[in-house]
Parts: sequence; C-alpha cells; structure tokens
Amino acid sequence: MSTPPTTQVTERLERLAGQAPLVLADPERLWSQGRRRQRARWAGTAAGLVVLAVLGAVVVPPVIQGSPGLVAGAPDAGLILPDVVRQPGEWERAFPSAPGRLVAVGLGTRGGWWSPRSAWWGVSGETGESRFLELPDSVTSLDTRPALSADGRRLAYWFTGKTTDEPVILEDEHPVVGVAVLDLVTGDAVRWEVDAPRGMRTDGLVWAGDVLWWSGGPYDEGSTPNVRSSTIAVHTWDLSTGERQDLDEGNPLVRASLGTATPTPEGFLVTGRRGIRLVQEGKVTSTISPNVPLHQQSSSGPSLSPDGTLLVGIHDSDPDGFTGEPDPLVVGNLNARATQMNPVGNIETTAVHGWRSVNEVVIETYTGGEFDRVYGASTVDIDTGEVMPLLDFRGNVPSFVYDAWSAEVIEAPDAPWAPDPRLVALSVVILGWVALMVAKRVRRRRGGA
Repeated sequence: MSTPPTTQVTERLERLAGQAPLVLADPERLWSQGRRRQRARWAGTAAGLVVLAVLGAVVVPPVIQGSPGLVAGAPDAGLILPDVVRQPGEWERAFPSAPGRLVAVGLGTRGGWWSPRSAWWGVSGETGESRFLELPDSVTSLDTRPALSADGRRLAYWFTGKTTDEPVILEDEHPVVGVAVLDLVTGDAVRWEVDAPRGMRTDGLVWAGDVLWWSGGPYDEGSTPNVRSSTIAVHTWDLSTGERQDLDEGNPLVRASLGTATPTPEGFLVTGRRGIRLVQEGKVTSTISPNVPLHQQSSSGPSLSPDGTLLVGIHDSDPDGFTGEPDPLVVGNLNARATQMNPVGNIETTAVHGWRSVNEVVIETYTGGEFDRVYGASTVDIDTGEVMPLLDFRGNVPSFVYDAWSAEVIEAPDAPWAPDPRLVALSVVILGWVALMVAKRVRRRRGGA
C-alpha cells in the first residue's frame, strides 16, 4: 500500500526542519551582507566597463587607421601636389618625426578628451596626404606661422619655453623664446634661443636658399600687457654652416618687417616704405616701385616669376582698409624702365599663391556665397587671361613653398576614417553592458532549468 502524498510532504518537511540550524542568523546582517556583495559586483562591472572603454578608445582608432608608416622619399625626387588639399580631421594621426618634404603647412584643430587645441599640419610633397605635425614646444597662432624652405625639406617655427621673469602677455601661457628648424627628412632639429626674460615679439620667418631670415625681438623691461614695446630687428641663420648673424644698424634691412615677405626662386620680396625690395644672396639686389598700390599681406602679396622678369600682384583699391573682397590682378614687366602694372583681363582675386610657369599665375578662386564658400586654386594665363582650375581646398588654406605650384598634380589620397575616441569608448560601454545583461539572463534561465 503506497504512502499518501500528504504524508510524503510532511516527512520531507520534518527532515528539512531537522537539518535547519538551531540558531537563526540575524536577518539585518544577512541583508547588509547581500547588499555589500551586490555593490561589489556592480563596482566590478563598472570598473570592467571603464577598462573596456579606455582600451577601445586607445586601441580601436589606431587599428582602424592602420600603420602610420614613413613617407620620406629620395631628397632629389620631384614634388607633387594633390588635386584636393585637405585639412586633417581632429582625430587623425600626425606625421612621424621625419615626414619627408612638405609642400604646404597650415593651422588646424586637433581633438582632445576635454577640449580641442590648435596644431600645425602639413601636406606631403611625396604622397599628397595631409597630417598633423609633431613640433615640440611650437607656438600655434596665425601670428606665428611656420616657414618651409623652397625645397620643402626644412621647416622653421617659433617655440616656447620658460622665461626668467613674468611674461608680458599674462594671459598667454606659451611665450615665444626662440626659433627652431626641423629637418623633415632626417627628423633632426636645431634651436636658436633668444635672451628674452619676458618673452619676445615675433614678426616673420622667410627662407633664402639655406639661410633663414627672421625678424622679432624681446619685450622691453617697461612693457605691460596693454603696452607691449619691443625692438624688432632682422637676423639670419645659415643652416648649411650654422652661422648666426644679427644685422647691423647700417644694413637697410635691419628694421624690415618680414611678416609680409613672399618667397622668390632665390630669395624673397619684402615690402617697405621705399617700395618692394628684392633680397638675394643676403642683400638687396633691386627695389621695385609699382605705379599702383599692391596688397601687402603675405597671403596676397606680390610674387616674382621664375625667370625674374615679371611681378604679379593684387591692386589695392582701398589702401586705408582691408575689405577681404576680390581686387584686380595686375602684372608688370621688371625689364622696363618703370614698373607699369597692367590688369590681367578682368580677373579679380583675393590671393596670389605663386607661379606655375613663366606665364601662368596661380590665384585663389571660390564658389558659393558668403557663408558657403568653397575655395580653390586656379591658373591664369597672363597673356590671354584664360582661367583653368588647378586644385580644391577642404578646410583652412595653408601656405605653400614657391616650387610647389609648378609640381605635378595627382589624385589626392583618401581621408582615413578617424572616429572620435570618446564615441568609441561610449560605444564599447554600451556594447559591454548589453553583453553583460544578455549573459546574466542566459545564466538565470539555465539555473532555473
């Protein structure tokens, strides 16, 4: 005869009651212990997600972008220009310490975990790619623009450092204390540090062959943030010999402003009160006096043809102010007795970039309205006035070396995919959380089964 179900349940309950502890645990202590364990599990989970986020932000973007590689090529190879000169995105990689020769350098913005920062970027003269530049202690502002040598091999820039006294520009945490030159092929860098206890004022950098010319000077002792007095003087630095020289008072260039200087095939043009002076082999070889006022900004200043016979510039229709609007393009023959500047057809522009050949000038052009302009560079035949598109700009327009505009134009490399690592970190956290929740649910189902 079988045992009734009720009796079986009663016997099981009696056996379980016999196995129960004689002293019951404190419910409050058990509750607190469980809460502590739960908090520990949550803390461990959060820590794991943070670690995954950091690893994802650090590892994923470089893996996606691939190996940075080295782009330095043969020093005697010809330069090239991409058909699209693109400013790198905020999170793109920088060039290695020896990126090879560059054809242009510009100012951009690099991303940061907490806030973006200004940074210099360059365009490779050997691959056409655009990347940020790693320039130790460089000062990044439009007033401290670097300068490339004519062959694109050397880059001169202003650098910052500690001052012995309080800097004149109190709000500036990076006072200028000297000039540095980076060899872009070897990665070697040299510095000329100036005795500037309170920082120094910068005026301009320009190359003439292997010689770097720079103008600037330390702030005077009586300078204040609102009254910044300094003595601007011109200095030369021969990188082939290492010789450094301060121009003496008898030199006509000792007080020249190099901030608006424009390069020529063997020197540079500097505009002053006595006209446009051509500097070659360390001295003024001629003075040009156009019959009309020309724009003097370095980005739109006059430019000398490769054979040294023609001067092209932009007629400054309003010398008392800068409107930013296009003005007539004019050209003059330097072999004539007087430099008569004549209009090139009906061409107007905002900038002269350089020369593509002895009769082709490269000017800035744009399409679109005031708020949606797309800038580019076009060639103008000074004999016929014919305009032909050359390349486009995507982002800020950089400064080019003189020889760049005669280079071969190639198809620009594709921009790398460089995601914001903060978004990558957030995505990793979300995916990790979802994976954890799924794992817990699967575990609970298996345990219930």
